[in-house]
This record gives sequence, C-alpha cells and structure tokens, in this order.
Amino acid sequence: MATRRDTAMTAVVVLTSFHHDGYDMRRIFVLPTSWAGWGLFIAFVALVLAGIWPVIGWVNRATLVMGLPLLVVWSYVIMFACVAVMLVGNRIVERDDHE
Repeated sequence: MATRRDTAMTAVVVLTSFHHDGYDMRRIFVLPTSWAGWGLFIAFVALVLAGIWPVIGWVNRATLVMGLPLLVVWSYVIMFACVAVMLVGNRIVERDDHE
C-alpha cells in the first residue's frame, strides 16, 4: 500500500499484489497526493516529452550554439533539467519524512 513517502512520487507506479494462491493479481496506480508531487510529476512528463521524436525533429537543425550542434545543447538541457527535478523530488521526500 502507499506510504507517506509515496506522496511526492513523480511517476505513476504500478504495484502488483498477489493473493495467497498467487493467481489473483490487482494493479493499483499510485499518483501524487500533494501539489508538490503533482508539479514534479508534470515536470517529469514534460521532460520525457521533450526527449522524444517529434521534439527532437524540431530541434535537429544545422545550427550551432556556443560551438555545439543545437541537438547536443538540447540533450544537455534535458539531462540537467532531469537532475534538477530529481533533486527537488528528493528534497520534498526528505521534508515529508521530517514532518
């Protein structure tokens, strides 16, 4: 079942529970319950969408930014933004644990 720590989750997690005979499986979708959790979830989904093909096609141009191709710069932006979202998520989880 969901614990207090699950409230700041940034992604939908599928938990599978087995009954005593092992055949009956139920799936429970755990979604964020706080505004901060929803904000992180939306930020994570936006970053995933920024890294898939339609956006990559728009960014893949013969343009240099600071001597690097635009696609490489876009990739760096996505990676650093992912790190930032994960850091914020960890801070929120730590804050919830101390309260």
